[in-house]
Amino acid sequence: MQAYQIILLIVLILAFLYFIVLFFVFSHVLEFNKRMNKKLRAMNILLSERAQLLGTIGDDFLSMKVVFSKADKEALSNLSSLKFDTSRYERVCENSAIIDNAAKHISFLASTNKWATKSEVYISSKALLDDIDKNFRQCSVLYNGDLVAYNYWITIPTTRLFVRMFGFKKGKQVS
Repeated sequence: MQAYQIILLIVLILAFLYFIVLFFVFSHVLEFNKRMNKKLRAMNILLSERAQLLGTIGDDFLSMKVVFSKADKEALSNLSSLKFDTSRYERVCENSAIIDNAAKHISFLASTNKWATKSEVYISSKALLDDIDKNFRQCSVLYNGDLVAYNYWITIPTTRLFVRMFGFKKGKQVS
């Protein structure tokens, strides 16, 4: 073999190894991206159920003549304007913030009107809310775990350029 053939063979072997590494990294990026999207859909569904239950509790409080402040009414009316059609990170965070705000208002109303918390609707809805909150926290922990792995795989040296060319960017954690 001549020198240029040996160099060409080495270059071809290195290129082949690089494409194997690139394929390996890209497959992991796709897998973790798919897993994160599934978790975002699950969180969106849980947020939808949570918003519905908070609205039910608010309606129950209204039927019992609990006095609502303007901020309480606004927080509960914001629940009806939520959109759960797309499961993107930004949408999940926005919905979560609005729902958390409404939950704080409902919690304050429940603490100041103890007599209203004795209704069957409130008791059953509160139990469901606690279960949904627990499931949401578990789902967000799983999402954040997948996110750490995803962010690791997209920052592997020598493959970053190809991963970014396909539109994969570092993600942010859900709190």
